[in-house]
Amino acid sequence: MAIADLERPKAIRGLPGATVLHILPALIESPAARAVVDTAVALLRSGARVLVAAEDGPLNSELQGFGGEWVRLSTESANPIAASRNARTLANLVATERVDLVHAVGIGAARSAAALKKRAGIWVVHTYDTHDTNRTVRDRSYSRALGSGDRVIVPSQYVADQVAARHQVAREKLAVIPRRVDPRYDPPSISPERAMVLRRGW
Repeated sequence: MAIADLERPKAIRGLPGATVLHILPALIESPAARAVVDTAVALLRSGARVLVAAEDGPLNSELQGFGGEWVRLSTESANPIAASRNARTLANLVATERVDLVHAVGIGAARSAAALKKRAGIWVVHTYDTHDTNRTVRDRSYSRALGSGDRVIVPSQYVADQVAARHQVAREKLAVIPRRVDPRYDPPSISPERAMVLRRGW
């Protein structure tokens, strides 16, 4: 290798050719998993490679049908041994698959991904689990995980305020991205009778 090659700065990889790893509890039909699959489809269309580490679920066939890749991983255990094992599995995955960015969704996923920043020096983005705001006691391990990431995605400014106060996450790390609205809702397809039943139920 020539000296000039050594001195040339390393090129920054864009989305085409980049590898993004999502970590979440399971590929079931939930708002968090649906958002991950929708994001995966957008990344795949941009030319990126997408890996999803999670428990299996109905959304897995959709993910793989669009070209995403699935790795089985269970992140919901609070057992420290399981968390350590997950961290090693993820570190190996990041190294062997040349992962450029990790996106952790949920508390267990955040804990599992927290060590990657220190071990692999990789970009780590968290999507905040809004169920955490209902807890009466602050989860310190979750606070450390969020604080160690490069960005924390929250659905509103209100939640951003809660995360900043509750977990002491720096404001510059918080990114407000509102949750999507399902465009498949078709008002004319709802009969007046059905609307009346819903109104009475509400």
